[in-house]
Amino acid sequence: MIRAAFVILIVLTGGSEFASAEHMALQGWGTVTCAAFAYMYKEDPKLVEDHLFDWAQGMMSGLNAANIVGGQGTRDLGSMSTDQQRGALRTFCDRHPRSNYYDAVMDLFASMPSR
Repeated sequence: MIRAAFVILIVLTGGSEFASAEHMALQGWGTVTCAAFAYMYKEDPKLVEDHLFDWAQGMMSGLNAANIVGGQGTRDLGSMSTDQQRGALRTFCDRHPRSNYYDAVMDLFASMPSR
């Protein structure tokens, strides 16, 4: 059943604003829509959320790393438990099915305290 979800994932992400024939700004799980995430989550919650949350943690860590290099402040990724972070991402996607998972990650990142 999860294979069908991944086929739908490919179809649903084909028109992402993050990619064009000339330029690709983002790749990976973050480019799926929240609606695709919800659909896949129903099929296999642990597998799907584990993959997407791994991407989310990498994205947020990368943003912090870029801020460190740029001499800017970082966000405290430890200010919320991973269960709270996962819940915040699910809640965002439930409320914004047309958004991309990336948008949920950016919303979560912005909600964490600056350091």
